[in-house]
Amino acid sequence: RGGCAYYVPYDSLKFLREDKPYAPKKVQNLSFRMFVRELDERVKERYDLGEPYELLVEDLLDLVNNNMHLKISQQLSAMHDKLDDEDWTLLVIMCTCELFHGKRFGLVNLGKIYEEDWVCGMMTDSLEEENNDLQRLGLVEYGFSDGIVDKNCICLSRKGKKMLLSENKEKCDNGSSNLRDHNKINEKELFYDSEVKGQVERLSDLLTKKSFDEICKRMKQHGMRQGFACLFYGAPGTGKTETVLQLAKKTGRNIMQVDFSQVKDKYVGESEKNVKAIFDNYREAVKSEKLCPILLFNEADAIIGKRLEKVEHSVDNMYNSMQNIILQEMENFEGILIATTNLEGNMDSAFERRFLYKVRFEKPTPEVRMQ
Repeated sequence: RGGCAYYVPYDSLKFLREDKPYAPKKVQNLSFRMFVRELDERVKERYDLGEPYELLVEDLLDLVNNNMHLKISQQLSAMHDKLDDEDWTLLVIMCTCELFHGKRFGLVNLGKIYEEDWVCGMMTDSLEEENNDLQRLGLVEYGFSDGIVDKNCICLSRKGKKMLLSENKEKCDNGSSNLRDHNKINEKELFYDSEVKGQVERLSDLLTKKSFDEICKRMKQHGMRQGFACLFYGAPGTGKTETVLQLAKKTGRNIMQVDFSQVKDKYVGESEKNVKAIFDNYREAVKSEKLCPILLFNEADAIIGKRLEKVEHSVDNMYNSMQNIILQEMENFEGILIATTNLEGNMDSAFERRFLYKVRFEKPTPEVRMQ
């Protein structure tokens, strides 16, 4: 009455039931993925067994300290010194959500973590008012639904994923930030008809450092965006993609190639975030590279097609949202974008207007085939 309360941990009860000597569970030397899985299991025990919140924090910290060979453990240990227990626990849970539970965490689930209603209310208010320490540090952000910010859920930000999940073999940004070194592209001789050859050669001249810098300077003087968007269209197998690679090789520019089949995500809102991340990653690459790299949207038929007018399903909403994001990004684009497509006739007019340079790749004539 009015004294201390005690709790017997589940692991201890298990040893008692089995009539075995008690040996504290010490899990160490885990791989990255097994470590995050173990974090997840311990959070689930809190949910399922109703263990005290303080015990959960202690249990998670013990796991972190026993696996300091991992970068994620080092970062979580460092963040524990900067955050209070409530925020730190939520950060741990966000890591498990990113890998195993659809990436997003609904604020309605805060009550499952914290025992006291006032703590749950405090956390909810701080996140909704965007003055939570995790938000101030840029580690978490609101989720997305149909391209619109959803303040009912949060997810790890790109900064948070980079800091905590860089050891994950499955790339956190769908591989969109990878640059292909132009030096590793094999040089090939390509053959075109005279008209296409002339257009490709002119484009190659425009993409040399001197010409491109001059074009950007003139665009800036006239108040225009300094982006150079090109479209290669025509029948499959006519050399569109290989032409982009050879242009990169010749002009000394690295390539960031986007595969939209990897960008699309089964979770609502994640595809839109992935598209946004493509352009964010490209802007970072422009800052870090000596020469402006080429952003290649290869086989972009699925993303630059005509927008859907009668939207009936969430998938249709996602498709239109992705297109709207790309259109907006292209409007403010600074750099070199080349898109290839086999279905030019199906392209949305809003996309068509944003390409400054277009090359139609015809099927090779008998003369070209002989060459």
